[in-house]
Amino acid sequence: MKTPERRDAASTMKNQGICKSRQRSGQAMAEMVVAMVVIMVIVTGLLHIARLAMAHTEAMHEARRQAGEYAMQESLTISDASFIRDWEEGADGTRYSRDDIALEAAASDFTTIIPNVAQPDQLEGFLPENPVSSMAAHPSPQNLFNMVRGDAVRYVDPAPVFRNLIYAADSIDLVGEVWMIHTRGIR
Repeated sequence: MKTPERRDAASTMKNQGICKSRQRSGQAMAEMVVAMVVIMVIVTGLLHIARLAMAHTEAMHEARRQAGEYAMQESLTISDASFIRDWEEGADGTRYSRDDIALEAAASDFTTIIPNVAQPDQLEGFLPENPVSSMAAHPSPQNLFNMVRGDAVRYVDPAPVFRNLIYAADSIDLVGEVWMIHTRGIR
Protein backbone atom coordinates (compact mmCIF):
# COMPACT_ATOMS: atom_id res chain seq x y z
CA MET A 1 0.00 0.00 0.00
CA LYS A 2 1.20 3.47 -0.90
CA THR A 3 1.80 5.99 1.78
CA PRO A 4 0.35 9.49 1.43
CA GLU A 5 3.82 10.87 0.72
CA ARG A 6 4.30 8.45 -2.16
CA ARG A 7 0.87 9.29 -3.54
CA ASP A 8 1.71 13.02 -3.50
CA ALA A 9 5.04 12.39 -5.26
CA ALA A 10 3.37 10.22 -7.92
CA SER A 11 0.62 12.77 -8.39
CA THR A 12 3.17 15.59 -8.69
CA MET A 13 5.17 13.66 -11.29
CA LYS A 14 1.98 12.97 -13.24
CA ASN A 15 0.99 16.66 -13.14
CA GLN A 16 4.48 17.68 -14.31
CA GLY A 17 4.14 15.29 -17.25
CA ILE A 18 0.79 16.84 -18.16
CA CYS A 19 2.29 20.35 -17.92
CA LYS A 20 5.21 19.36 -20.18
CA SER A 21 2.77 17.78 -22.61
CA ARG A 22 0.70 20.96 -22.67
CA GLN A 23 3.83 23.09 -23.18
CA ARG A 24 4.87 20.88 -26.10
CA SER A 25 1.46 21.11 -27.72
CA GLY A 26 1.48 24.89 -27.22
CA GLN A 27 4.91 25.11 -28.83
CA ALA A 28 3.71 22.97 -31.75
CA MET A 29 0.71 25.26 -32.17
CA ALA A 30 2.97 28.36 -32.27
CA GLU A 31 5.28 26.67 -34.81
CA MET A 32 2.30 25.75 -36.97
CA VAL A 33 1.03 29.35 -36.93
CA VAL A 34 4.46 30.67 -37.99
CA ALA A 35 4.72 28.03 -40.73
CA MET A 36 1.23 28.91 -42.00
CA VAL A 37 2.14 32.62 -42.21
CA VAL A 38 5.31 31.78 -44.17
CA ILE A 39 3.36 29.48 -46.51
CA MET A 40 0.71 32.18 -47.06
CA VAL A 41 3.39 34.76 -47.96
CA ILE A 42 5.01 32.32 -50.42
CA VAL A 43 1.67 31.46 -52.05
CA THR A 44 0.75 35.16 -52.29
CA GLY A 45 4.14 35.87 -53.89
CA LEU A 46 3.65 33.11 -56.46
CA LEU A 47 0.18 34.40 -57.31
CA HIS A 48 1.56 37.92 -57.69
CA ILE A 49 4.32 36.70 -60.03
CA ALA A 50 1.69 34.86 -62.07
CA ARG A 51 -0.39 38.07 -62.34
CA LEU A 52 2.69 39.97 -63.54
CA ALA A 53 3.52 37.29 -66.11
CA MET A 54 -0.05 37.28 -67.39
CA ALA A 55 -0.16 41.08 -67.69
CA HIS A 56 3.19 41.11 -69.54
CA THR A 57 1.91 38.44 -71.93
CA GLU A 58 -1.24 40.50 -72.56
CA ALA A 59 0.87 43.63 -73.25
CA MET A 60 3.10 41.75 -75.70
CA HIS A 61 0.06 40.19 -77.40
CA GLU A 62 -1.57 43.61 -77.81
CA ALA A 63 1.68 45.14 -79.13
CA ARG A 64 2.06 42.26 -81.60
CA ARG A 65 -1.53 42.68 -82.77
CA GLN A 66 -1.03 46.40 -83.26
CA ALA A 67 2.26 45.95 -85.16
CA GLY A 68 0.62 43.25 -87.31
CA GLU A 69 -2.17 45.65 -88.26
CA TYR A 70 0.33 48.35 -89.21
CA ALA A 71 2.41 45.84 -91.19
CA MET A 72 -0.57 44.87 -93.33
CA GLN A 73 -1.79 48.40 -94.11
CA GLU A 74 -1.53 49.57 -97.72
CA SER A 75 0.47 52.66 -96.78
CA LEU A 76 3.45 52.56 -94.44
CA THR A 77 2.87 54.12 -91.03
CA ILE A 78 6.16 55.80 -90.15
CA SER A 79 7.34 54.68 -86.72
CA ASP A 80 9.44 56.91 -84.55
CA ALA A 81 12.56 54.82 -83.98
CA SER A 82 15.20 55.79 -81.48
CA PHE A 83 18.84 55.11 -82.22
CA ILE A 84 20.83 53.33 -79.51
CA ARG A 85 24.53 54.14 -79.37
CA ASP A 86 25.38 51.97 -76.36
CA TRP A 87 24.02 50.70 -73.04
CA GLU A 88 24.81 51.88 -69.54
CA GLU A 89 24.80 49.13 -66.94
CA GLY A 90 22.09 49.35 -64.34
CA ALA A 91 22.16 48.60 -60.63
CA ASP A 92 22.62 44.84 -61.11
CA GLY A 93 25.96 45.37 -62.91
CA THR A 94 24.97 43.08 -65.80
CA ARG A 95 25.02 44.42 -69.34
CA TYR A 96 21.90 44.11 -71.51
CA SER A 97 19.48 43.42 -68.65
CA ARG A 98 16.15 45.13 -67.95
CA ASP A 99 17.55 47.82 -65.68
CA ASP A 100 20.13 49.08 -68.22
CA ILE A 101 19.76 52.52 -69.73
CA ALA A 102 19.95 53.02 -73.49
CA LEU A 103 22.31 55.79 -74.53
CA GLU A 104 20.69 57.36 -77.55
CA ALA A 105 22.48 58.41 -80.70
CA ALA A 106 21.48 60.81 -83.43
CA ALA A 107 20.26 59.77 -86.89
CA SER A 108 23.41 61.37 -88.31
CA ASP A 109 25.52 58.86 -86.33
CA PHE A 110 23.46 56.06 -87.82
CA THR A 111 23.86 57.31 -91.39
CA THR A 112 27.63 57.66 -91.10
CA ILE A 113 28.49 54.48 -89.20
CA ILE A 114 26.29 51.81 -90.83
CA PRO A 115 27.02 52.64 -94.48
CA ASN A 116 30.75 52.87 -93.83
CA VAL A 117 30.83 49.44 -92.20
CA ALA A 118 28.64 47.97 -94.97
CA GLN A 119 31.01 49.36 -97.69
CA PRO A 120 28.24 50.84 -99.82
CA ASP A 121 30.36 51.22 -102.96
CA GLN A 122 31.16 47.51 -103.07
CA LEU A 123 27.61 46.60 -102.12
CA GLU A 124 26.23 48.78 -104.92
CA GLY A 125 28.33 46.77 -107.37
CA PHE A 126 26.80 43.49 -106.16
CA LEU A 127 23.25 44.70 -105.59
CA PRO A 128 22.33 47.93 -107.39
CA GLU A 129 19.75 50.23 -105.76
CA ASN A 130 19.89 48.53 -102.35
CA PRO A 131 18.68 50.45 -99.26
CA VAL A 132 22.01 50.29 -97.44
CA SER A 133 23.94 52.10 -100.19
CA SER A 134 21.46 54.98 -100.28
CA MET A 135 21.23 55.18 -96.48
CA ALA A 136 23.93 57.82 -96.01
CA ALA A 137 22.01 60.36 -98.09
CA HIS A 138 18.57 59.61 -96.66
CA PRO A 139 17.21 62.04 -94.00
CA SER A 140 15.33 59.28 -92.12
CA PRO A 141 17.30 56.09 -92.69
CA GLN A 142 15.13 53.99 -90.39
CA ASN A 143 12.29 54.37 -92.89
CA LEU A 144 14.33 52.54 -95.53
CA PHE A 145 13.83 49.33 -93.57
CA ASN A 146 10.02 49.66 -93.58
CA MET A 147 9.68 48.88 -89.89
CA VAL A 148 6.43 49.39 -88.01
CA ARG A 149 6.03 49.50 -84.25
CA GLY A 150 3.32 48.28 -81.92
CA ASP A 151 3.27 48.97 -78.20
CA ALA A 152 1.01 48.44 -75.23
CA VAL A 153 1.12 48.99 -71.47
CA ARG A 154 -0.55 47.00 -68.72
CA TYR A 155 -0.78 48.14 -65.10
CA VAL A 156 -0.80 45.73 -62.18
CA ASP A 157 -1.64 46.77 -58.64
CA PRO A 158 0.75 45.00 -56.26
CA ALA A 159 -0.72 43.10 -53.35
CA PRO A 160 -0.76 45.20 -50.16
CA VAL A 161 1.84 42.94 -48.53
CA PHE A 162 4.30 43.54 -51.37
CA ARG A 163 3.41 47.23 -51.65
CA ASN A 164 4.29 47.72 -47.99
CA LEU A 165 7.28 45.40 -47.71
CA ILE A 166 8.95 45.13 -51.10
CA TYR A 167 7.68 47.43 -53.86
CA ALA A 168 6.67 50.89 -52.65
CA ALA A 169 4.51 51.95 -55.61
CA ASP A 170 0.81 52.03 -56.39
CA SER A 171 1.18 50.06 -59.62
CA ILE A 172 3.67 48.13 -61.72
CA ASP A 173 3.80 49.18 -65.36
CA LEU A 174 4.52 46.41 -67.87
CA VAL A 175 5.44 47.61 -71.36
CA GLY A 176 5.26 45.52 -74.51
CA GLU A 177 6.99 46.74 -77.67
CA VAL A 178 7.12 44.88 -80.99
CA TRP A 179 8.78 45.87 -84.28
CA MET A 180 7.76 44.22 -87.55
CA ILE A 181 8.48 44.69 -91.23
CA HIS A 182 5.84 46.37 -93.37
CA THR A 183 4.80 43.37 -95.50
CA ARG A 184 2.06 44.88 -97.68
CA GLY A 185 4.46 46.58 -100.10
CA ILE A 186 7.01 43.74 -100.51
CA ARG A 187 7.93 43.08 -104.10
